[in-house]
Amino acid sequence: MDSLLPEQSRLIAAAAEHVPQGNWNVAKIDLADDCAVSLLHYEDFAEHAFPALRQSLRVDLNTGVVTVRRYRTNPPILHRKELLLSPDAPGRDVYVALTQELERRGLFVDMTRRGRQDAWEAALAEAGLEVRDHRVVASGPPVEVSMTAEVAESPVGDGMPPVARHRTAIGRNSLSAPMAALNAAGLLEDGVSVLDYGCGRGDDVRALRAAGIDAVGWDPHFAPDRSVLAPRHVVNLGFVLNVVEDPAERSDVLRKAFDLAERCLAVAVMLVGKGDVSGHRPHGDGFLSSRGTFQRYYTQVELRSLLLETLDMAPIAAGPGIFFVFRDEELEQRVLSRRQMGMGGGRPILSVPRPPSNLASGSYWRQEVLASVRNDLIDLLLTMGRVPHADEIPPDLRMRLAEGRLSVKAAIADVLAAIPAEEMAAATAHRADQVGRFFALGAFSGRAPYRRLSPELQRDIRAFFGTLSAAEGVGRRMLFDAGDMDALAEEAHAHAMAGVGHLSGDKYQIHARDLPKLTPRLRTYIGIAQTLAGTLDGTTIYRVHLAFRKLTALLYPDFATSALPRLSERTKVDLRTGEVSIFNHQSDGRVTVLMDKSVYMIEEDERYLDQVKFETELRRLFRDSISNIPFTEVAHAIIKAGLKLPY
Repeated sequence: MDSLLPEQSRLIAAAAEHVPQGNWNVAKIDLADDCAVSLLHYEDFAEHAFPALRQSLRVDLNTGVVTVRRYRTNPPILHRKELLLSPDAPGRDVYVALTQELERRGLFVDMTRRGRQDAWEAALAEAGLEVRDHRVVASGPPVEVSMTAEVAESPVGDGMPPVARHRTAIGRNSLSAPMAALNAAGLLEDGVSVLDYGCGRGDDVRALRAAGIDAVGWDPHFAPDRSVLAPRHVVNLGFVLNVVEDPAERSDVLRKAFDLAERCLAVAVMLVGKGDVSGHRPHGDGFLSSRGTFQRYYTQVELRSLLLETLDMAPIAAGPGIFFVFRDEELEQRVLSRRQMGMGGGRPILSVPRPPSNLASGSYWRQEVLASVRNDLIDLLLTMGRVPHADEIPPDLRMRLAEGRLSVKAAIADVLAAIPAEEMAAATAHRADQVGRFFALGAFSGRAPYRRLSPELQRDIRAFFGTLSAAEGVGRRMLFDAGDMDALAEEAHAHAMAGVGHLSGDKYQIHARDLPKLTPRLRTYIGIAQTLAGTLDGTTIYRVHLAFRKLTALLYPDFATSALPRLSERTKVDLRTGEVSIFNHQSDGRVTVLMDKSVYMIEEDERYLDQVKFETELRRLFRDSISNIPFTEVAHAIIKAGLKLPY
């Protein structure tokens, strides 16, 4: 307490006056409300490596109201407790050493889920560890935890025990990353059969079955029944290749899994930087852990090359460390169309009220039916940018039209008359741009031309370009244009001058909401990065590096609710090398906040003016420079100045 700023000390002393008999040893000042202070009672720091919170007293200094919370079961626990102590506090060096050892062993990850006692103890048990007297020790036989490969164990030589692949199998409470990617791509729809090849404990299989999907799993250790190894529509090879220590066997496993995939194979591995290898023994092209498990970490480029060389098929990135390999070309086209053409927002916003139907005849009942489907059909036409074929109209709309004895042709004629010509023209241009980008990104990926195009894509080509060669030509020009860095910089500057995005040096940043406002060149550039990463869904702000052919996707989960949004994840894509790097800003203990949020807000936002006023005060505090400032310094300055967060 002696190390605090005077302003902080006064707030805590005022709160303590409201609970003179209160038992507490940690104080927390609410930066969003400088009239709220919590006095917390944790277990003794010297006795407990991770003190549990027993009681919280939250004091509202305006009203004097004290809110009491007691934690009897599964309480929150305190990690990195040394951060709350002065540098010369007794025992602090021991606490620091404990934190460093657990960081080295990779335990301080995903801490938002490990903040309570039960989850933390489960994480330690999963790693086969215990903490005794502030020291990390082995806890005996480890819990078996990840996906498994072709055999349960394999000798490694050099006097080492066999690799225990089954010990890498983890239990899950949600779909694994590759299964979630399959689901997001629409590949786990009704009627699809799925094989989880190397299913581990079978959590994905159980989840799919519960959703009514025909799913089976095979695993040499946990589910060794080979009768399930029959062709299926979709096969998942999730986190299997990275635990196989023999490169030749890896290729064999990959081929066997693909042989069983009738439509699509999903492959997922651990990426470089996703695991802590300190203390592990190098072995072959990977590492052996003290538990006898093997891990081979890949880069995005290495995994793409492995799939291409082994299967002689061009893989499609579905996410960092996740690729799809399609045997069904039409299915591949549909998946890529949904993802690539839809990137950056949907169709243009409807701009005028809808006039009444021009249908001159028909019963009142038919008019009512038409009225009930008109907006849905208008949305469909503006999304497609052209007149849909009968089989492109959703079944429920066709059924409603049939019930009203209305032909599809008559209904479409009605809605075409209801859409202003300029709005339909804008929708057509928007869709043509999307289709052109589809061919641009296809050319970038180096994929061989499709032997047969899906019916939907054929209709798009006829409507917007006339011929396939013309569409491919447009795609090549768009790809060439996206490589013109001088033109990109000019367009980024023009956008920033018009209030779309923000330019800082050679970096152009834009909120994901505003991607549809970008020029085709910039949208294609971002589309290339998405093709390499597989998905950049959830991105809050895109950063285009205009001098280095790179793109960074920034995720701020609390952007809408916080005046100082915290950076959660940063994904950097190198468009020259194809490398994808992911940085988790929650697991590494760093706190990075966005201090100029207002430049990414729309002026109509009810919080915009308050945000601008708040940032003006921040600039005054930091002499007009509010970038690259440590969060602790920001917090201290806010408290010292008596500045209150606007929301």
